[in-house]
Amino acid sequence: MLVDQIASRLSAEDAALLRGNFKGVERDPLVVAAIAALAHLRDKVTWGILPSNCAPELRATYGAQIASAVSGNYARLDAYREQLATIHYSSTNDDLLRLVAHAMALGFQDKWSDQAAGGSGGGVTWRIRG
Repeated sequence: MLVDQIASRLSAEDAALLRGNFKGVERDPLVVAAIAALAHLRDKVTWGILPSNCAPELRATYGAQIASAVSGNYARLDAYREQLATIHYSSTNDDLLRLVAHAMALGFQDKWSDQAAGGSGGGVTWRIRG
């Protein structure tokens, strides 16, 4: 499951917060749009409409869009892209899910660290279950 893949990249505390609020994450319009764009571009590469040599850059860039949508912090887009570009992902369904989970975990961690540092956290307002 996607939530399990994301949670495996988080601290125990953040993983619990994610599990309690995942419906809000997976239904956020900006997150949904970013994931749909990544899947659409993956299909374009698979079908030969876009050249395969641009796939790594597309994955890193649109993965960064996912992380930014989750965190609500688009100022970190370049940092997310750089982090995601260091890992090889193929165009398989399994690797698409791995990339999405990685990107969502990056954004989720930053969302809460930004708020702890006095930032707004942006994006979705999360409901914390106790």
